Amino acid sequence: MEATQTTSLFNTTPMVPRRYYLYLVVQNVEKKEEYAAMKEQIRESLNAQKLKNSGIPQKFSTCTLRGFSTIDDNQDFVDEKTFIRDKCVSFVRDEIRSVVLLGSTGLGKTHLVAAMLRGAITTGREALYVVERKIYRDIHESYLGRKDLPTEGQVIAKYSNVDVLGIDEIGRSSWTEHEAQILYEIIDNRDADNKKTILAGNITPPEFDELFDESFRRKLDAQRLNCRWGRWPGDRT
Repeated sequence: MEATQTTSLFNTTPMVPRRYYLYLVVQNVEKKEEYAAMKEQIRESLNAQKLKNSGIPQKFSTCTLRGFSTIDDNQDFVDEKTFIRDKCVSFVRDEIRSVVLLGSTGLGKTHLVAAMLRGAITTGREALYVVERKIYRDIHESYLGRKDLPTEGQVIAKYSNVDVLGIDEIGRSSWTEHEAQILYEIIDNRDADNKKTILAGNITPPEFDELFDESFRRKLDAQRLNCRWGRWPGDRT
């Protein structure tokens, strides 16, 4: 009697030859592996496109948190760099909603901003890097009435709706009252939708508090990180 025609006492389905059964198992495993590989390729392709659209400057496009140097002759600075890098990791892991990086030039703040945005992209989010003055430039251009330019509402929506927004070089623009209201509206919208935000600037904590009132800081709900070490080995702001 052929094995394909025999039946179990407890199962009316014909028994499959062991060799053929193993073949089916192998085929199934290979198909799953092929599907997983294809899925990973699609994910990497999507992430590459998101990175391209993120606006991260080319100079910082490969920055990672692991690549942020904590080396310093001063052990206190080593500890401080390590602490801030770990907080940035916590941001990517969603343990912190928003982050503010403050300090003088050349400390690696933009490196950290870019690295956090790249980390967010690897988790499947859309991320956007912008310097503060470009937001206001986009707003002013929206008043030109040109059909090829977005409206004020579209500009505000662009910066309000992205999953993770990194605003660099804060405090370098000479604000008008209208510009201040625009930035507040963006942060207010992001707070309402529980969006993640990064701010970074070459200003001190007292200067930050003077520029951004208590209401703004409450809406931002950010972990403030003060960079106080010497110039970063990579010599990037």
